[in-house]
Parts: sequence; C-alpha cells; structure tokens
Amino acid sequence: MRRGLVSASEIAERLGIQCQTVYLWVRQRRIPFYRVGRLVKFDEAEVLARFKAEAEQQKSSHEQAPKPITVSRNVVIDPRRALGSDSSRASEQSHRYKALLGMVK
Repeated sequence: MRRGLVSASEIAERLGIQCQTVYLWVRQRRIPFYRVGRLVKFDEAEVLARFKAEAEQQKSSHEQAPKPITVSRNVVIDPRRALGSDSSRASEQSHRYKALLGMVK
C-alpha cells in the first residue's frame, strides 16, 4: 500500500493552523511525521487519527467533574481555586498595592 505523504504547509492548511505551528509540534513530537532527507512529510490519515484520539481523550477528561476539596474547619473550596492562578495572585497583589497607596475606597 502506497502512502501519500504531504508537506507541512498542506497539513497546516488541512488542520487550519499556521505552518510554524506544525514545525513546533514536530520539534515537540506532538504530531506523527517522517523525515525524507531534510524534508518533513506527514501521512494525513495518521495525523487526523492522532488528533481525533486526543479530542476524544480531552472530551472524556472534561466530562468528569472536579471533586471539591475540604480544608481545615470543614471549608469546601473549588479545586480550580485550590492551587490559585497567576491572574488571581496578580489581581490580589494589585489590590493590595492600591490599598497601600490609598487608591481603593
């Protein structure tokens, strides 16, 4: 069986992404590829099967609701807030800074 290998620009167009993203994924080994000399080629069927499998895996992982976390004093918090995020920390720091300057009423 003969495989039809396509270039990075063709696979990028098929996936609706930029060609640079395809090469990034090649360096990260996130996408199946073949080296033909210095060229990088792709089997379109393999690439699409890989993305389909990843999409199904993400869908199944998102269906499971995160379990609430109980900390001391029986306070239940959302697990997404348990570790905190950089944006929430930044807004807290900004609020503290403004309060220090007397800008917050």
